[in-house]
Amino acid sequence: MKLKSCVAAAVSAAITLCSLSTLAVSNAETEQQTYTVTYNVDTEIFDAEDLALFESYELEEGDYVDIVDLDVVTDTLTLSGWSYDGVFLYEPGDYFRMPAQDIVLEPVWIDEDSPYYNVSYNYENEEEGWSVMNPDAFPNFDYHPGSAIQVCTATVMRDGYTQIGWRYNDLALDSSKKFIMPENDVVFEPNWHQNFHVHYEAGDVDRINGTASYVFTKYEGLTFDLADSSRLSRSGFTLSGWLSDLDGQVYKTGAQFTMPSSDVHFTAVWTPKTYTVVFKVNNGTSSTIKLSGETDTAIIAPECTYTKEGYVFAGWDYNGTIYQPGDEFIIPGALPGLGIQLTGVWVEPGSLETVDSLTLVEARKQYVNGEITAEELRAVADSVLGK
Repeated sequence: MKLKSCVAAAVSAAITLCSLSTLAVSNAETEQQTYTVTYNVDTEIFDAEDLALFESYELEEGDYVDIVDLDVVTDTLTLSGWSYDGVFLYEPGDYFRMPAQDIVLEPVWIDEDSPYYNVSYNYENEEEGWSVMNPDAFPNFDYHPGSAIQVCTATVMRDGYTQIGWRYNDLALDSSKKFIMPENDVVFEPNWHQNFHVHYEAGDVDRINGTASYVFTKYEGLTFDLADSSRLSRSGFTLSGWLSDLDGQVYKTGAQFTMPSSDVHFTAVWTPKTYTVVFKVNNGTSSTIKLSGETDTAIIAPECTYTKEGYVFAGWDYNGTIYQPGDEFIIPGALPGLGIQLTGVWVEPGSLETVDSLTLVEARKQYVNGEITAEELRAVADSVLGK
């Protein structure tokens, strides 16, 4: 019998024990659930010095720990690694991620006198339209039972599907997992996941900046993050969620979602922004009046209590429309990064411009209140403009 261990293994074990001591303190403080890891060690093979490396300890779900880095070879057996389920293998020095249960790690041995069995890949199916770039990338080897098998990273192409590793019977495998070679030949089949579409749509709304919809391809069973709030843009609104046509639920932007076996449409949920509307007096000073309100709600244009020497206040201008104090101003919403500002209009007293401005303002008020028709408003405007 021959045992091989190294100083690195002892150091690794010491570090692991230190980490576990710190973890034990943390667990005591947070009172989180811990689970026990136990090695089932054959005392007839391992000597007393080696047995000291295999102490039981506790971990929280998801914690990682090093598998004891100890190579063992007898006259006929070689330690392949350790397993708690008889399916997946953890070789000496591997990282092991703790499941939510107590586990017992059993040794997995390779008997050099045992027969070999074959491992191959099924990558051809003309009826299903399978194709590969390089058939030589799919290995075909013989192994003793108990050997660690990692599936190859080569993939098969198929329209409408994404291959996620390989399958053996009901077992899904990727190259990050090590499969214990059984006492029979193994043929790996592509692990297909059908592709479907994720639609992001702005909905039946106005003021959309740029593209109003996007479509992405995802495969069934994939868990991914939904689009964030920057995916679509609407002036005056924030994208705060996604309404799913699949289950009627509203998901937060960036929330995790598992792709179903069907297309799914997400419609944007819009939340109005709150603006500080600035009324710039425009009398040669920096004076302003500020009012707050949400997009598409009304605020009342304020009285101007400021003066400008030699001029009369004629209203508040917003994109060519003059609002008089007391008028309703519907907050339209601004492009991202911009604000909303109205500017004071001043005219010389007694001037024709003053009379014309006030005449048009009054006519506009009458039209808004339903007191005159659009034709009558137009006639007043033509008269003022001299048409």
